Amino acid sequence: MALTGFTLSLWSFIRSYSPDFLTGLLFFAGAFVSAAAMVATYLTLLYGTAGATVFVGVKALLNNANRLEQEGRGPRRNLHYE
Repeated sequence: MALTGFTLSLWSFIRSYSPDFLTGLLFFAGAFVSAAAMVATYLTLLYGTAGATVFVGVKALLNNANRLEQEGRGPRRNLHYE
């Protein structure tokens, strides 16, 4: 959504300087590719961070479940209170 708005306003910004067609087109292409790369980088980092957080949480959950299961199979310790 923001990339579309940027693209539309970019074209009117370029037209306000009234460059020749090739220069305007090259600047438009460069700015659009740069903006698309920035959006792609941001979304990749956003979803990558969320995925890594879920992965670490599930890994910790499974490690704790395995540890508790292993403790249940070991010899029982009698606690003596005096």
